Amino acid sequence: MERELKFRAWSPSKNKWRSDWSVSSYDEIFYLNHWRNLMNDDLILCQYINHLDKKRKEIFDKDIIRFGAGEWYNAYGRVQEVSKNILVEWGRYGWEPFVGEGYDGLIMYHPSHCEIIGNFFENPELLKDEKSG
Repeated sequence: MERELKFRAWSPSKNKWRSDWSVSSYDEIFYLNHWRNLMNDDLILCQYINHLDKKRKEIFDKDIIRFGAGEWYNAYGRVQEVSKNILVEWGRYGWEPFVGEGYDGLIMYHPSHCEIIGNFFENPELLKDEKSG
């Protein structure tokens, strides 16, 4: 399966997603198009993780996802109840919480069981509620 490379860009100074740019490639070299639009902006690039949520929406780095309540198995075969908001981010072994050393004792989830409910930049309260609750 060929990996699709997509990005979106968050502008902290403008407090919004930027859509006036793109990335293209030629012979394994990547180029930032329309870079002049971005010269005075401190963008945070978020990469598409090549998976869709249960509503077929593309999941990007820094999305906040929610898994429905239910039983999930961790790497040790233990069943754990999970119904939390989780931040998608690059970890030591891949996109957490989907592979490798992920969330809560190496639980490995499948993206088609989750739903995107927001993102780190526009909805940080979704993560704070989980920490205090």
